Amino acid sequence: MKRIIAPVILGLGLVLAGCGSTSHDAGSAPAPEQHAVPEGSDGSAEQDEDPGATEANRQVIATGDMRVITDDPSDAADGIAQHGDSRGGYVESREEWADRGGEAVVDITLRVPAEEFEQLMTDVEGAGEVVERSQSAEDVTGAVRDLDSRISALETSTERLEGIMGEADSASDLLEAEQALSERQGELESLVAQRDDLEDQVSMSTLQVELRESDSGGDRGGFAEWLGALGTTLVASAGGLVLVLAALLPWVIVVGVPGWFIARWLIRRNRSRKAAQGRTWAHDRRAAGGDDRSERTDGQKTDAREPTGETSGS
Repeated sequence: MKRIIAPVILGLGLVLAGCGSTSHDAGSAPAPEQHAVPEGSDGSAEQDEDPGATEANRQVIATGDMRVITDDPSDAADGIAQHGDSRGGYVESREEWADRGGEAVVDITLRVPAEEFEQLMTDVEGAGEVVERSQSAEDVTGAVRDLDSRISALETSTERLEGIMGEADSASDLLEAEQALSERQGELESLVAQRDDLEDQVSMSTLQVELRESDSGGDRGGFAEWLGALGTTLVASAGGLVLVLAALLPWVIVVGVPGWFIARWLIRRNRSRKAAQGRTWAHDRRAAGGDDRSERTDGQKTDAREPTGETSGS
């Protein structure tokens, strides 16, 4: 019996060992194929490139503000305008005036392609002494994507409404479809205008430059400017008060003068009435006081006679 069991157990052990090695080989076989995946396919190499692609597709609005001190602001502004034109941009606005001290000031705003923005700021630095420089960037990628998706949805809806209008069986259905189509088209035009405006701001950066002869008149937010603003406010308030008084003057003449005479007459009449009432009350009081005195006098006389009578009787 032992001679039969031993060969059976040994055979089962060999079979199990062979199955284990086969399953291990089968599980490890795909490993070479994973390493053989070329770059640029759906593997991890493409995932590593996605952040770079997203960064390249960002929509950014770049703006800048510079303040430059120069001997001739007007001539420097002409040079800055030439720099902007040479870099594919243009002058959006230009304004010249004299400040409170009589110094010339020029404000110029330029629009240039976004890729030339930094170079234009470097060009402006050569126009004089830069005393102020600021730069900002606003990422509008999310807003642009949202507008694109809404525009696409509205375009699809517009196409469907046009198809419904072509298949309308009654006048009421046609009018309803036309009204809905008009609303969709109006909303679509508004979104397209917003998208175009964002695209323009992204593609063309904006640079504002202030050119002055000196930095003395450019104390922004200083005490002198505050006093000037206060004086301007007071003058404006005084002017408004004068206008109000001028508007009220005819009413004062027409209504106020007669009203004043009437009020004065009523006051005098009231005083006269009170004075008359006072005199009447004093007269009545004096009259009442005289009767009392006469009664008291008669009583005293009677009392004086009584003792005399008793004496004569006795």
